[in-house]
Amino acid sequence: MIHQITMAGNKPSDATGDPAQTPVGVQTPFPLPTHCATGNIAIDAKGQWYHEGSPIGRVALAKLFASVLHRDLQGYHWLITPAEMSLVQVERTAYLIVGYHRASHDDTGMNSGEAGTFVFETTLGEHFTPIFHAGACRMEFVGETAPASDAHYPASNKGNTIPAFVVRHRALAALSRSVYYDLIEIALSAEPPQVTDAGIPYVVSEGHRIMLAPSLPPTPVIPVSG
Repeated sequence: MIHQITMAGNKPSDATGDPAQTPVGVQTPFPLPTHCATGNIAIDAKGQWYHEGSPIGRVALAKLFASVLHRDLQGYHWLITPAEMSLVQVERTAYLIVGYHRASHDDTGMNSGEAGTFVFETTLGEHFTPIFHAGACRMEFVGETAPASDAHYPASNKGNTIPAFVVRHRALAALSRSVYYDLIEIALSAEPPQVTDAGIPYVVSEGHRIMLAPSLPPTPVIPVSG
């Protein structure tokens, strides 16, 4: 049975609403525990996990924590087990992608489409593929990564945000700058270039587009006075 949780948690920079005592909209295969621990766990923008201010050096332990990490509908992060739950402070996103490869049908066992499947690797050594719904990747754009004058950034992304996508339990994985630039190069060097009519570069995974910049708002029409 899936239990729906309907309240709120500890506020990160991108969260909405006021802090409360339980997650908003998180689903677990067990009843939500009543005990809320104060574990003092944090994740910085580079994907490093901390406990009580000290880096967690054991990757296996960080992976264990990550396996029960949830991001609720307001952007708060929680470690949730059948016994207890604990708020987690996240500086930007829960995961940072530092590598990737393109898998073939034989590698994944999936229908990978013409361009193959992008498989991304995080700082914890975990591998994820983007989640697609109705042919679109669930992307969000977060954080500052470079000055607005950085020539590598597409014109549509001068707000200095980078793509992040949902990987597990609604938690986001952001692209490191080097991976982001690689994907931009792949998009622009394709024949023809993989750029939308609106100037948004993209790469293709499993036959679907992964957009590499947020959509620009439409240019307002200014009436000409006679």
